[in-house]
Amino acid sequence: MELTYSITREDYWAFNKFYLEKYRHFRRTLAINSIVVAGACGLVMGPVLHLPTAYVLVWCCIVVAVCPAFLYWQCKQRVMRLPAKGGTMLGEHNLRMDSESVSGISLMSEGSIRWSGVLDIVETKEHFFMFVDTAMAFIVPKRVFKSSADAVQFLNAAKSFWKAAKA
Repeated sequence: MELTYSITREDYWAFNKFYLEKYRHFRRTLAINSIVVAGACGLVMGPVLHLPTAYVLVWCCIVVAVCPAFLYWQCKQRVMRLPAKGGTMLGEHNLRMDSESVSGISLMSEGSIRWSGVLDIVETKEHFFMFVDTAMAFIVPKRVFKSSADAVQFLNAAKSFWKAAKA
């Protein structure tokens, strides 16, 4: 099976978003950062501005509520700037699958992974991700398929090859 498609910054963000939401350490980091920022604000604001404790506590709660959204937005801004135009991540890709391996070719790179090296195959609403490492995957947008039946056929083939290699 062979596919030719284009990866956009939005596809790259969708993969990173999935990764960030899937792994607990990112969520834990968001929570810790929120609490630390809120605590630091409370420790500075209260004594410096001579605010009552109730005001400081309300401010800390607001910071804890808003901080994760801000950090998530900031992460998206960084991720959207990361891949270079004309680099290996964005642009046209060719994906080939057979019973032995999955191969990817882009303008600047070419690589092949045996199915036994694929860690996971994940389906989201708009993409398939074939993880070859914790934070690295072949990104396949569902928009490349002419129909949902073609997308299901692709997923079934990929999972069949993958499961056969794991057996």
